[in-house]
Amino acid sequence: MKKFLFSLVLSLAAFSSSYASCPAYANFFSISSQPVLADAAVRFDLQNLHRYITLSNDGFSVTVEHTGNYSIALVATGSLGESGTQVVGPWSVGLYQNGSLVPGSVAAAHNGTDADDNLITLTTTSNVIVRAVKGDVFQVRNTTFSEIELIGTISGGAPQNTSVSINFHQIR
Repeated sequence: MKKFLFSLVLSLAAFSSSYASCPAYANFFSISSQPVLADAAVRFDLQNLHRYITLSNDGFSVTVEHTGNYSIALVATGSLGESGTQVVGPWSVGLYQNGSLVPGSVAAAHNGTDADDNLITLTTTSNVIVRAVKGDVFQVRNTTFSEIELIGTISGGAPQNTSVSINFHQIR
């Protein structure tokens, strides 16, 4: 019995230490449509699982709580926008770390129209690996020189889609 209890204690210690060493991860997203002015931050209104990475109360910033290397993926669905309307043209979003654009993080698209002049809304993605220290703040911002409209609902009866999402995963 003593041997069993000792083995159980060792197993629990190994489990708790492996849980404590689990890397940081997070998924923040928005399902609402939102206009985003030039150089303005995108707002995340929902979060899925997260560990050691937090979303600010206002939804505009993400803060890492552990120093390390992170793989970060962002996805945005939208178009150029002017006062609630959508127009044809190029648009882009980028990942900012502590106020500076992360090299290689700009996700760009050029929406257009189909044969019947219906607006085609596009989704764009970006993936980067960055070094972050505890307290670093990340934002997704409009890197276009005009307003964009991130689209939370696609016409035609499609279910609610994600207008923007960002995934963090600490690499060990």
